[in-house]
Amino acid sequence: MLADPALIESAIETGLAEVASVKVMLAEASQTPTSPWQGSVDNLIAAVAEVDGLLTMLEEMLSRLGD
Repeated sequence: MLADPALIESAIETGLAEVASVKVMLAEASQTPTSPWQGSVDNLIAAVAEVDGLLTMLEEMLSRLGD
């Protein structure tokens, strides 16, 4: 049984919205370059960017399946 494409699309959209929210939060945190947490923030920014790319790729794959 295949998953409902609308459900998958909704999950992707929710994920992208959450990623955008986290990016804003991390951008604010990264404005303090002398923070002892800066290395962790940089790593989180990279991880969030990777998740964003994966969600976008899934979104594109889903749209191609609908064609």
